[in-house]
Amino acid sequence: MADEQLPVLIIGAGISGLVLAQYLKTKGVPFQIFERDSAIDARSGGWGLTLHWALPALRQLLPEDIVAQMPETYVNKEAAARGDTGRYQFFDLKSGEALYNVPAAERIRVSRVRMRQLLTSGIEVQVRFINS
Repeated sequence: MADEQLPVLIIGAGISGLVLAQYLKTKGVPFQIFERDSAIDARSGGWGLTLHWALPALRQLLPEDIVAQMPETYVNKEAAARGDTGRYQFFDLKSGEALYNVPAAERIRVSRVRMRQLLTSGIEVQVRFINS
């Protein structure tokens, strides 16, 4: 029993939980991931995520095959292909005046549902309903 490695328990199959699961999988660390929703797209709501400063770390955490498929999750594939990084505006909240426009070195906008679906590749998510 001393040689047996207990699994890491991951509560929640959101983006963070699934990225952790993918990383643990690449390192051969056993894990179990639990989700409260009956399906990965149960609460889709059309949400998109903008990924920018964390992209280098994200690419290091994920297996190469998942990184290669990330363009399938893009909200605007044409903008990504053009290299359109957009800009981040900072406002004076009192006046509403734009103070700064900061360009990002790299930025992609992904569909939350498509990203979660991609991150479940090769991962078994256990659904556990919680009675309230």
